[in-house]
Amino acid sequence: MGGDLLATFAGTNNAPGVRALLDLGVDVDAPFASGDGYWGEPKGCLAIHIAAWRACAPVVRLLIERGSPVDPPDPLGVTPVMYAIRACVASYWKEHCSPESILMLLEAGASVERVQLPTGHAKVDEVLRGHRTTG
Repeated sequence: MGGDLLATFAGTNNAPGVRALLDLGVDVDAPFASGDGYWGEPKGCLAIHIAAWRACAPVVRLLIERGSPVDPPDPLGVTPVMYAIRACVASYWKEHCSPESILMLLEAGASVERVQLPTGHAKVDEVLRGHRTTG
């Protein structure tokens, strides 16, 4: 149940709730066992996938700080950085897009190997091109 709670808190940008769950011993990489079909989040994805997809940068930061893996594909083969890009270019909240989560994931070691440019968002493309040059 810990993974489901962690994913739920992560998806609502509840960093204090995520912190409390982690402090209580929930593993940072506990799987979201139930998934969420409405949001297209498959069973077995991680809180970092959810936070990246729902553009919850403070939670992405916290999960990275607490040791979350930053590059695992979910059961559909989508990585956290791919979700963060999708949040900027193909989500309900794209008007609020910021490449902040993408930058954090890249700085923590996420790969852009499977990401194709252009993404459809100039700021995101700039961040990804800069990482491919230096990363």
